[in-house]
Amino acid sequence: MPIIDIEAVCAEPTEFGPETIRKIADAVGEAFQLAPGKVWVRLHTLPKSAYAESGTDVGQTPDPVFVRVLRSRVPTGEDLEREIIAATRIVASCLGRREQNVHVEYAPPGLGRMAFGGKLSR
Repeated sequence: MPIIDIEAVCAEPTEFGPETIRKIADAVGEAFQLAPGKVWVRLHTLPKSAYAESGTDVGQTPDPVFVRVLRSRVPTGEDLEREIIAATRIVASCLGRREQNVHVEYAPPGLGRMAFGGKLSR
């Protein structure tokens, strides 16, 4: 069930097309060892004019990408680290960004608080 929300700071909001999003979904599904249709990806762009870092001009910073992963259960230990590394590499590669500018966050577990088609996940 992973839902991958990606927010990429961009000069142009049309920088990425549907083929890019599909490539990310397919690669994450393979890396997380999930069946087809089990990974959902949403890509949002954020104009450079709506982003800032303290003490710097926006033009001086590389365009960051923020990734949020929602899973039924959050893996732990080495499994979590493996997923973070995989997600970072996949997103960086597919979006043409450097890995050090991709920042991954795991949301609290979705089990018992997410509903799909009106049915609570248990």
